[in-house]
Amino acid sequence: MRIIAGDLKGRRLHSPAGDQTRPITDMIRGALFNVLGARVRGARFLDLFAGSGSVGLEAVSRGAGHVVWVEASRTALHALRQNVRELAPGLLPAVLPVRVESFLSGGGPAGPGRFDLVFADPPFKDDPAGFVHLVVPWLAPGGRFFLRYHFKTAVPTPPGLVTVFTRKYGDSQLTAYEAEPPESPSSPLPP
Repeated sequence: MRIIAGDLKGRRLHSPAGDQTRPITDMIRGALFNVLGARVRGARFLDLFAGSGSVGLEAVSRGAGHVVWVEASRTALHALRQNVRELAPGLLPAVLPVRVESFLSGGGPAGPGRFDLVFADPPFKDDPAGFVHLVVPWLAPGGRFFLRYHFKTAVPTPPGLVTVFTRKYGDSQLTAYEAEPPESPSSPLPP
């Protein structure tokens, strides 16, 4: 597995040992970043169920302003930390060894601490409907949330998000959501 574009293009990534993780293919990663285009540059990016960190490191390579990785598996954390140490050593403190649900349960940061882009790739055996609603407070207004899951899994659109698109890649499905703009208070009618 390698970084496919940007400043780190061609750099090799370490993969977690064993078969506990399901690495994202270059095809899906490429499709994701083709959709994102220039939105990545300067963005705050959150990589949930990060595995080896390939999606977050791809964001770093393409100019993301800040990246945070969340991963609980010890095996995956070993590869993730090794990859970040070699490719983006200044971001090593942004590798958080916690369960995604625990991290997201914090309710989300205020204002500029929110993320412009969030990517989640939970294990196919997990039901993403259990955590997707927790992502909403972490998104900046107009922020995008991308979810990769098994194509046979039904995932309802959480309140506060609108579905932008859903695409199928083999047994994977990638759905993009966008944070709805906050409701503005209605202005009184002129007399």
